[in-house]
Amino acid sequence: MFPPVPIIVRKTMKEITLPSGTTLPNNTGIIIFVWGVNRDPTYWGPNANSFDPDRFLTTNSNLLASFSLGPRNCVGYQFAFIVIKVALATILRRYKVVGEREDSDVPKINSTFSIMLRDRDGYEISLEKR
Repeated sequence: MFPPVPIIVRKTMKEITLPSGTTLPNNTGIIIFVWGVNRDPTYWGPNANSFDPDRFLTTNSNLLASFSLGPRNCVGYQFAFIVIKVALATILRRYKVVGEREDSDVPKINSTFSIMLRDRDGYEISLEKR
């Protein structure tokens, strides 16, 4: 939902015809808007803006472009997934996440973009010891 790098810049290595019918010539610079890809209802359904990890149980994992794709993808993405799982499991065993309920399924995170996407308020959360 909130990719650390919301845009990826690439150059075509050969002529490519997109599903829309548009043809990109060889050596064309392209910008992939990962933020938009992660929210496209064509691929993610009518609740594309909702946080729903279960959608990855049945959806083509190639649609998850947050870590880039292809030969220039993030070399640490598998390690990052493992670290995230271990960190979350450790925290959630010891603490309960508390806070105000959202009024919709769409998370409200006040984001800003410099080189990477980040929360303006520092991702503040509240924890209660279990």
